Amino acid sequence: MTARSLAPYVPRVAREWLDSAMSDELHRRIAGSVVFVDISGFTAMSERLGKLGKVGAEHVTELIGTCFSRLLADAYDYGATLLKFGGDALLLFFSGPDHERRAAAAALEMRRTLREIGRFSTEAGLVTLRMTAGVHSGDFDFFLVGGSHRELMIAGPTATAAEAVEGAASTGQIVVSHATASALAPRNLGAAIGPGHLLRGVITGAQRSGVEWSSTTPGPT
Repeated sequence: MTARSLAPYVPRVAREWLDSAMSDELHRRIAGSVVFVDISGFTAMSERLGKLGKVGAEHVTELIGTCFSRLLADAYDYGATLLKFGGDALLLFFSGPDHERRAAAAALEMRRTLREIGRFSTEAGLVTLRMTAGVHSGDFDFFLVGGSHRELMIAGPTATAAEAVEGAASTGQIVVSHATASALAPRNLGAAIGPGHLLRGVITGAQRSGVEWSSTTPGPT
């Protein structure tokens, strides 16, 4: 298996790290923004379709694949790195110039997309998917751990703060931390909630990466 064939599945942060002259480092601190996305509705859908046996399981796989392909396309369009994918959640990282606004713009675009595609009929009835997200900016601690294989982990107080921001959001809401909000226009900030503000409107001027992604071609993970 070549490095190119693994590229779609290895976070760009890890690839650049391992390719650098300091590849033996186990810790790096990188400035950026994290978007923590949680999709509600998948669990109930899986339980209902699971009762249909193999056909239901295949339908679940197809629906999840289609949904996340669309959402990741939105995120990658703004230069995201996919750090973790688990069940019905995504952890995305944005670094480089203007990362706060690109992260916020991607979160809004993903929510808009889900509102378009997240309501559909299945063999087990009507399903509605909704998104909750938190956006936090700062210096994040990354670790490469493991012996026989390496795993990229994000940890530390800034990562914990990002999780708290997502936890403050209710279904359908996007919450940005105060650190992220400081880089956004006042018109994009809604009511204060928990550790930040609700995100609203359209982020103007957020530069897109120009990179297209699909489930069948390597993306800028």
